[in-house]
Amino acid sequence: MQHRHVILEGKPATGKTEVSNIFKIYFPGRMIILPELATILVREHGLNILKHRKELTELLREAVPARAAEVRRLLAERDDTLLFEESHMGVHLAYCHEVNDRFFLDIYEEHIRPHVVRPDLFLRFDMAVPLSVQRQHARLTPDVEVSGDLVQRAFGRID
Repeated sequence: MQHRHVILEGKPATGKTEVSNIFKIYFPGRMIILPELATILVREHGLNILKHRKELTELLREAVPARAAEVRRLLAERDDTLLFEESHMGVHLAYCHEVNDRFFLDIYEEHIRPHVVRPDLFLRFDMAVPLSVQRQHARLTPDVEVSGDLVQRAFGRID
């Protein structure tokens, strides 16, 4: 089976973006990399991924259908490339369950889930939670940092 749409997921700071960047370098023109949607929105709008839950949810409500359309278009137009997407809504959903984000959970089924494109393959990067936390602190991105306890609970849910 040829995999054309792959999602790379993993705990925070496991190297998803670094590996994506290496793929771009070593396979120019053969790979399309789509960065993690929630992180893009947090950065573009000056949010904090945990403190600005409602604002992020409203942005995701609009962005997920647009991302799905982009994924479908790219897959239809370019059959010679691999579409590599960092993370996905399943990870975000697990975090929302763990922080009891009722606003997100209440709209997820009707407004977000129908638009999520299931990939051909999921790849997961893993590392010990304390190392994930250390790497998060070292990269100096407090807007997307999550505690070790939250990482442990969310990825326990995903597993």
